Amino acid sequence: MLLIQPGFGLSIKKGHMFGQKDSQRKMLSIRLPFISIYWLNKEATNYWYECARAAFNDPDWFIENHHAVRQAKRKSTITKMKAYQDAWEEHRDRYQKDIEKLESENTELKRRLGEAKRDIDAYKRLVGGDSHA
Repeated sequence: MLLIQPGFGLSIKKGHMFGQKDSQRKMLSIRLPFISIYWLNKEATNYWYECARAAFNDPDWFIENHHAVRQAKRKSTITKMKAYQDAWEEHRDRYQKDIEKLESENTELKRRLGEAKRDIDAYKRLVGGDSHA
């Protein structure tokens, strides 16, 4: 199917209808000064006819359907993005708590090691009879 409409541009693009990567509805867009030509494959043509028939029978169908589809996509994208951000914040907070816990344990172990070393040195001096005083 060929669609011709007024428009302005200068490009040739091969892609999918509505930019969906996994869609079978493919098209070739040729934009020339003052005219745009779209060449649609069979699936895209069938979809176009279905939309045109529905719009002819119920003029508000296409607008409502298109609006609903856009809203659903936007909501799912926003929901997914918020869920990702929440999960990332939770992970970051848990990681920060683990780091703080490990740092406090490390500090405590260093303190205990210093005390043990001091006690060992004192015991060596006491047993060995080395008195530096």
